[in-house]
Amino acid sequence: VDAKGNEADACSQVISARKLTVADANIPPLTAFIECDEGDFADENPSPDITGWPFVQTATGFVNLGVEGAQEYCNLAAQYSDQPRIEVCPSAYKFIRSWNILNWCNPIESQIFVQIIKVGDFSAPEVTCPEVDYDWDGEPDILTYSTGPFNCTAAFAIPAPTVTDNCSDYEVSTEIVTTVQDTIYDQWGINIVDIVDVDVVVVAVDADEPQFVSGIPVGCHRFRYTVTDECGNIAVHECAFQVEDQVEPIAVCDDDLNI
Repeated sequence: VDAKGNEADACSQVISARKLTVADANIPPLTAFIECDEGDFADENPSPDITGWPFVQTATGFVNLGVEGAQEYCNLAAQYSDQPRIEVCPSAYKFIRSWNILNWCNPIESQIFVQIIKVGDFSAPEVTCPEVDYDWDGEPDILTYSTGPFNCTAAFAIPAPTVTDNCSDYEVSTEIVTTVQDTIYDQWGINIVDIVDVDVVVVAVDADEPQFVSGIPVGCHRFRYTVTDECGNIAVHECAFQVEDQVEPIAVCDDDLNI
């Protein structure tokens, strides 16, 4: 009834309560992938706080089942056990987590399900180019190498990129790549494209080989770093560099010249 004496129609709400059944329980994802840097899993498996608990939705909110110290809610309860680990690579493993959801009022209704949980390194390494600042202006400069005094090519040690990986060792292989312009012909020798850019690998150096190269011609090139971690994740990153003739000419007198 409001201040003017107007009276609203009466209404009613029916609230029913019943016992929970196993069908009311929501199960967590049956497959869970956990990055190895999300916690310290060397000695302990990831908690269901990470991989998911079975839960029920009630009138007051969501309630997890199986939590230590509060494994049950009304007539439902849950418990789990982990099988031995299966090693995948030095930084990854899998295991099976078996769940049992119990209905104390109707034990025959109990449900068993399994989760497959994989903890490992699923991310490729992050690679950044080596940096130099030749003019000390606080800005990175392009890597530059000079030709030798006796020929028009450069010889140098390959600079290592900066690599970060969440939890695996890695190895780096390097290609020196240059782009050249070429003409494309069809099978009858007819020119079909005048000029195209073509990447040419000048030299390739595996991770276990000496990281020194020679015979690199004058021009603009790229280091193509391929970084592979222990779990098979691969990152490819290119870094520009150039070879210049920075050797000053030397004047040589002809002592036999008489004028």
